[in-house]
Amino acid sequence: MYIFCKMMRVFFACFTLAFLSLGAAPKVFAISLNTDEAPFKCQVTVASASNFYQPLITLLDSSETLKQADLRVVSGSSGSLYAQILAGAPFDVFLSADAERPAGLFESGMSHAPLTYAKGKLAIWSTQYRFAGMSLDEIKTTVDSSSGRIAIANPETAPFGQAAWLFIKHTFDDDQIADVRKRLVFGNNVAQTFQFVDTGNAHIGIIAESMLIQAQVKFPDKSEKYTSYSLLGENNLHSILQQAVILKQGRPYSGKQAKQREHLRLCKGRLAQALIDFLLSPSSQNKLAQMGYQSVLDE
Repeated sequence: MYIFCKMMRVFFACFTLAFLSLGAAPKVFAISLNTDEAPFKCQVTVASASNFYQPLITLLDSSETLKQADLRVVSGSSGSLYAQILAGAPFDVFLSADAERPAGLFESGMSHAPLTYAKGKLAIWSTQYRFAGMSLDEIKTTVDSSSGRIAIANPETAPFGQAAWLFIKHTFDDDQIADVRKRLVFGNNVAQTFQFVDTGNAHIGIIAESMLIQAQVKFPDKSEKYTSYSLLGENNLHSILQQAVILKQGRPYSGKQAKQREHLRLCKGRLAQALIDFLLSPSSQNKLAQMGYQSVLDE
């Protein structure tokens, strides 16, 4: 059974507070079904990019094996999670929304080799204009003629924000870019960017398609609101390569309680690998293809 944690363990809560300066407080979701019959007797903490938070929870709900594991999912922008990892955050798996940060962790020796678990899709969405079915020229005209705010995630910390900014730079001329820049508002992550448009604080948003599909599922009576979007970059120019890494747990333990602690370290590694294998399975990839991602099996 999944439990949304309003209170975390004292240590983890204090640790999180120490990192509030790096961005908004993360969402936390826990699976705490570690029983005598469970195949894994350890807890693994997963740091997930905001766009993948709900899809991950949905996928885990379909796994009988991982339901019996003790998993904690922390959500935020890839950049803020990456900064926390560099600062020593106790994460075991990092599901980033880009390839750059996992590569950096691997090159620095902090993780095992990166693996692509999904390809995100960039979409332009509005509750004021119906972008669905528009050509690129029509999208440009609509954005240029509008006067409202345009929401994107922070390009410095959020891969979908970086992709949104690249779309703007590659699509509009210099004068148009200057006008768009004046109207930009930045979310800490793609989830907050979605909220800006959903609440009417921005007229247009350039976000992950997965956020809109999640909203359609959650609010079926408002599905028309969340289908007024158009995908950007069907030629994969603006597709988002999302990679995962298993973070290293350090050297084998020695000294007092070495056997018990080493068993815990190895258990964490097996559970982390089981999670990655599950995400890369044909079943999970087929489900992700229905959630606004391109399956890695399509390569």
